[in-house]
Amino acid sequence: MDSYTGCVIVTKPGYEHTVTHTHPVPDECTIIEFRNEFYQDLLEQYGSLLFFKSNDLHSTLINTKTETEFLHFQIMKLVLANKSGKLEIDSLVIELVEKVLMNISEYNPEQRIASRLKKNHLQTIERAKEFIRENFIQDISLGEIANHCHISPFHFSRLFKTFTSYSPHQFLLNIRLHHAEMLLKNSSLPIADIGFSSGFNSVEHFTTAFRLQYNTAPSKFRMGKTIQ
Repeated sequence: MDSYTGCVIVTKPGYEHTVTHTHPVPDECTIIEFRNEFYQDLLEQYGSLLFFKSNDLHSTLINTKTETEFLHFQIMKLVLANKSGKLEIDSLVIELVEKVLMNISEYNPEQRIASRLKKNHLQTIERAKEFIRENFIQDISLGEIANHCHISPFHFSRLFKTFTSYSPHQFLLNIRLHHAEMLLKNSSLPIADIGFSSGFNSVEHFTTAFRLQYNTAPSKFRMGKTIQ
């Protein structure tokens, strides 16, 4: 399987797999292993999916969305800081698993990204994502991201969309909205504070963007999550 930035490989237990690198760019990946009893719980929830029913399918690759990558970023941030409780990390891992398995399907290789493009620019995209995730609260520009990656803004913008299917602005906006979603679910901060701490420059901008993404206002979203 041809895995690269923005991908998750799901493998069933009982199979061996090998990771190799066909390019000189050093990769970083996170491996999450679950105990057998947890896998049985997954089967109860997702056992009807073809991937779990077929013995011929032992692994598959999924292209992630921005919110999935942000969840991974938050998990690793908490783990490396070693300041968070197990329950908080476990809850984020469960949310990550749900988002991945909701999009599980049979693996189809990505044809539009040539191996030469990956070899030359995988590191560029990783640097860009890291910069955006670390600075999403700030008012960052396309030029600042491109400069951080040592590439022209025009070339960077095209590359980023080729690899991620998002424009840099869409990627940034999705991270801000998912950060706001997490605060709405897990904190009692006022709506305005959540908007500003997620990188929005006004309550109106935050409310409009949130409503477009979630089809409801932030206040109603919070009330719905509280009732659940």
